[in-house]
Amino acid sequence: AVYMIRPEIGFIRIGNFATISGKKATKNNRVEAVVMSSLFPISKRDILAMLPDVSQTTVEACLHRMVESGLIEKIGGNRNARYRRKHQS
Repeated sequence: AVYMIRPEIGFIRIGNFATISGKKATKNNRVEAVVMSSLFPISKRDILAMLPDVSQTTVEACLHRMVESGLIEKIGGNRNARYRRKHQS
């Protein structure tokens, strides 16, 4: 059976495996999907609210990795930081 869990990010459950766009839905993949599908800059707090089973440490590590790889950019600093997809030039 196929169930739509979070239609806004394409998260579905097929049997015992959750997938996002055909990839196994690891916690990192789920964080990436939330950030990349967000229409507006998103905060760490927003991500934690959407993914309550993912730890703050995991979210922080994933966001750091995404910023370092150039997928997203960080707007603001520390407590007021928000993240958005980097504009393609």
